[in-house]
Amino acid sequence: MMRIKWKTFIHGVTTAIVALMVMGIIAFPASAEQSEETSIQASASIQTFKNQWTGKYMGSNPLIRNNMEQSAINPNMFVNIKPASINSPEKWRVEHWRDGTVELRHYSINYALDDSAHGFRFYPRNKSQYQSWWVVRHSDGTISFRNQKTGRCIDDTTQYGLRTAPCNYLAYQRFY
Repeated sequence: MMRIKWKTFIHGVTTAIVALMVMGIIAFPASAEQSEETSIQASASIQTFKNQWTGKYMGSNPLIRNNMEQSAINPNMFVNIKPASINSPEKWRVEHWRDGTVELRHYSINYALDDSAHGFRFYPRNKSQYQSWWVVRHSDGTISFRNQKTGRCIDDTTQYGLRTAPCNYLAYQRFY
């Protein structure tokens, strides 16, 4: 009977698993929770987001739209300005991060959506988890955005407007 050394056996099994993963035959999700959360397609770097419930678009409030040219004069004028739900589409840059999350930044002012103890706001880009969003895909083709640090979702209602709230993935938190 032939005896195989334990290290040789483990090395062979590990090599076989890696080879199967490279060929795409097997894959291991990071966790059950993350397997439902994926990033937006890489080809879609500029998008608009319309809420399923209100029918309004994720955008900037009138102060930002009416004063964009002043941002060169005072770069801090948009700090702590709240995003708004609006009737006309506004563009968003979607930056894909290595961990599978995305950064959502307004196309015109180049400030990112930030959700922290300071509230839901536009804030200068800083690549923190407060500006990192999981994209959750739903079977009806809509998506939700869940903040990596706070765990809250972007939510749009007639009563409260665009904000973040605990995730429930109802129509208020779904966008297309």
